[in-house]
Amino acid sequence: MDIFLLLLVAAFLTYRFWQSFHRESVEAARETDKIARYRAAVHRSPQSPASHESLGDALREAGRYRDALLCYENAERLTVEGEAAHGAG
Repeated sequence: MDIFLLLLVAAFLTYRFWQSFHRESVEAARETDKIARYRAAVHRSPQSPASHESLGDALREAGRYRDALLCYENAERLTVEGEAAHGAG
């Protein structure tokens, strides 16, 4: 009886481990897909501060803070340039 209980607990723990592992894999795939979509948006509209900011948000959520910072800096630069061009016009 003790061996059966031990095997049951081991099976349950194995199941929970693989379930957690699968969930993390799915989340990583979603983050990668989200980053790819926002990279495509930046490629389509390189002068759009919003595209750069959205890509920065996706990178930050994925823990890629340096890359996110560069995107935020690009968004800031494009915003300032856009405001300067609008004010000069």
